Amino acid sequence: MRRRPPQVSPAATILMLLVALGLVLTLVLVLHRSQDLRALQSVAGERVLRSPLLPESGWKTYGGTIWSMGYPDDWQTVATPTAGSAGVSFVDPFTNTTYLTVGETTQTLDQVDATYSALPGITKSTFLFAGYPATKFTLVSGQQDYFISYNNRIFTLSTEHPDQQEVGIMLVTFQFLN
Repeated sequence: MRRRPPQVSPAATILMLLVALGLVLTLVLVLHRSQDLRALQSVAGERVLRSPLLPESGWKTYGGTIWSMGYPDDWQTVATPTAGSAGVSFVDPFTNTTYLTVGETTQTLDQVDATYSALPGITKSTFLFAGYPATKFTLVSGQQDYFISYNNRIFTLSTEHPDQQEVGIMLVTFQFLN
């Protein structure tokens, strides 16, 4: 005669399912954290920017002598000549799209204002950017050009993609180092 397996109560079944689900979630979290640690190790030598606004992984920090900013780790930095000095562009190499360019200008803020005021449909706003006086000009095309006054110098940030999430994160992580 064949024996039947004992009946399992519904409460025991639910308990076993919850334990199994807990084990699966723990495994997923451990594997995810392991990937984050490998990503951080792969950018050894890069300065790590600590900001609640910067994603935990997948970002590097560009650190110059005057300013720094976070950017996606799969993007490249490209030296870009600007009106006043050498600048840096942040480029997605897969699409060959320049998302943000940072540089310096030899113009005064009054000269910049006069140049942009002559353009049709310009929107101008003034505010503090990274703790310093700044002016933002929004062109009809949607391009945004920022001019920040820092230590008697005028730094520029320009983007044709102001609504791109990565650009927003880059802008809020921008900081002057001195």
